[in-house]
Amino acid sequence: MMQSITCKKCCEKVNFLVKYLLARARTFSILDFAIFKTCLVCFGAFIATVFSKQAKKFKFLLFIGFLASWVYLIWRLFFQDDTTNQN
Repeated sequence: MMQSITCKKCCEKVNFLVKYLLARARTFSILDFAIFKTCLVCFGAFIATVFSKQAKKFKFLLFIGFLASWVYLIWRLFFQDDTTNQN
């Protein structure tokens, strides 16, 4: 019984977070989506370097690209005001 209540509260919090992030993503500009795509590509390529000997020399560069774009997206989603990026 207690686990069901905890699970329900957790699901509600996750649902709230997803709705919040989707609302914030609707305010993204073309540049923000380009950085988001860069983040995803760099992360995927970084993961792929684990399985490829030829790509290991680019591992650090891919990680830096992922980290920079991830930090920008976190800042954009959680810390930047909606009014500062209105066109």
